[in-house]
Amino acid sequence: MMKIVKKDIAEKLAETFDIKKKDAIAEVDFIIDEIVAQLKEGNSVSLKNLGKFEVQTREARTGINPTTHEKITIEAKKAIKFKPASTLKDELN
Repeated sequence: MMKIVKKDIAEKLAETFDIKKKDAIAEVDFIIDEIVAQLKEGNSVSLKNLGKFEVQTREARTGINPTTHEKITIEAKKAIKFKPASTLKDELN
């Protein structure tokens, strides 16, 4: 199994559309930055045939320290949820 990184995607983009690698990296960076910006604003991002990114808020809750068995407070935080598109699921199976 291969690990694909941003540079690999940019190189494939440059090769496919016959553009400079520098420009391809800038385009990939732009797309990633825009997705992150929208998520920071609380918006969801839906990409056809890939899936939907959403920000989910996890409420503060009480937990137990597994070592000392003391009750601790787990702070509220935001998490990213990804729901794959059905076409992506079909491609993988």
